[in-house]
Order: sequence, then C-alpha cells, then structure tokens
Amino acid sequence: MFGLFKRLVIDDRQLGPLKRHGKRWEGTINLCAHPLVALDIEGTREAPHPETLDCAYRLPDKLPELIPTISNALLEHLEPYRDALLDPNDGLRLRYDDPDIVPKITSINSPELAWSAITIAGVEIGWDGKKVILLIKVDTPWDIEHTVGAFFEDWRYELLNGSV
Repeated sequence: MFGLFKRLVIDDRQLGPLKRHGKRWEGTINLCAHPLVALDIEGTREAPHPETLDCAYRLPDKLPELIPTISNALLEHLEPYRDALLDPNDGLRLRYDDPDIVPKITSINSPELAWSAITIAGVEIGWDGKKVILLIKVDTPWDIEHTVGAFFEDWRYELLNGSV
C-alpha cells in the first residue's frame, strides 16, 4: 500500500534523474549559458510522454533558433519599464533595491542586450494530445515581480506572457 506514495525516479540517458510528481516529471536541463535549469515535463504516472521527452532532448540544439524571437519579445516587454525609468516623475526606480540596476536596464536597447540581461528560470513541456507546448520561463532585471514566459507550440512562437 505504501508503494503508491513512493516517489518514482527515472534515470534518463540525456537528462539525468527525473522525479515523478503526480503526472509531471521534474529534473534539470542544460541550456547554453544557463546550466541546470529546472525542467518540468508532462507524462503519465509511469513515464514522461515521448513527445515531451523528444522536445527536452532537442531544446538545447533548438534554443539558438528560438532566441531571436524571444529576444524581440523581451525588448518589447521592456519598453514600458525603460520609459518609466527614464521619466524622472515616475516612481518605478524606487522599487529597485540596487541603484546600479536602473542604468543597466535603461541601456538595454536591442534584442541581443535584452537576451543577455535575462536568466532562464525554468522550462515546462506539455502535451495536449496533438502538439507539444513549450514554456521557457525567464527572470528579467526590469520585471522583478514576475517570471516572464515564452510559449511555443510545436516550436512555433505563440506569445510572451508577462507573468507565469
């Protein structure tokens, strides 16, 4: 009876240990300059879905193709923060504990700089029975209250969510 509540761990040949948490599988993935990013993939109680595993396996190689799209969306997300920080009458700059961060944020003026300023906080991969849904979660220095998420369906960009 107590075996029902035992945490199952699978040692995946590419991803390393994956721990079951309900029908989700938790592990880590290495992505470019963001090593050991938290990974959450959908599956069954027995194992991750083959489609979600395939996406996780391919993500390190596919990420460079996704970065330009994510970077452009991040720059667009940054614009209202940058505008507010440049306005001396706006109180946004008071929300930042580190006074050196404001000039760093306001100097971000290209997609490449936007990408270089973020940290990948996690990856979630789901399967709806037809397509793989990929969520790349990022922490930004300008939106300190939220984790931002870039959504893809079958590797096609869908949207950047300001709070995931």
